[in-house]
Amino acid sequence: MAQLAFAGCSAFLLAEATTDWNLPFPLGPIAAVALTTIIGTIIAAPALRIRGLQFAIVTFAAALVFERLMFRSPTFTGESGVALVETPQLFGIDLGIFAGGTFPSRRFTVISVLVAAAAALFVARIRNSSLGRRLLAVRNNERAAAAAGISVPFHKLLGAALASFVAAVAGVISAYKVTQLTSASYEPDAGLELLGLAFLGGIGSVTGAVIGGLIAPSGLLIVWLSSAAPSENLFLVTGIGLILVTLRFPAGIAGTLELVAQRLFGRFRSNEAHDRRR
Repeated sequence: MAQLAFAGCSAFLLAEATTDWNLPFPLGPIAAVALTTIIGTIIAAPALRIRGLQFAIVTFAAALVFERLMFRSPTFTGESGVALVETPQLFGIDLGIFAGGTFPSRRFTVISVLVAAAAALFVARIRNSSLGRRLLAVRNNERAAAAAGISVPFHKLLGAALASFVAAVAGVISAYKVTQLTSASYEPDAGLELLGLAFLGGIGSVTGAVIGGLIAPSGLLIVWLSSAAPSENLFLVTGIGLILVTLRFPAGIAGTLELVAQRLFGRFRSNEAHDRRR
């Protein structure tokens, strides 16, 4: 429940790295991601012995701490409460969101899509690897995983580090997108909304994360359907969707679509086999 807070931590560290530390691109983003990953791992260490609701409460408390001590701190935001992010440039080429006088610039759009695709591929490769199977084993049953010789504390800590890393990368992209950071963008309540969208899309799959991003208030699907600000009707539909997912479709939109596709494909194969026998 602190994923958005870690994204905010990376964003504010990027602002600090580019303005006060004078780190050029790509050293600034690398430093922000590395520091956030370390911070996320350190925060997760005391929570290794707890799980479930207790772990959720601890991570939500961490999000509150980030907001109070970092996102609202004059050290990071100055007296104005706004932290500025320098435009990324590589070999004199402007890669920012306003490059070429257009918004959003094509360069920044391509970079954002490539980073999102790389993050999805990164998570998918981990899930399909032996490491991913060990992480899933720890998630499903810690005692059984320990009995099988899996180090539960190590893999829980590694999972927290990987989650912090992905959140930090997202924070860098969001910082370059808005260019001016305030605490309002990374409030704990917004983190709950982010978790709800992930759950609605399908929290157990990479496809679910993509769907959650598409249907977010500022997501591609909503912007395509309407350029206006998110309305109350959108939040109402999202709330109803969450209720349906919780009660009837625990795999989310992605899992439900996959199940429907499997049944249709199975029925098609069955009809095809029946026709051959005839």
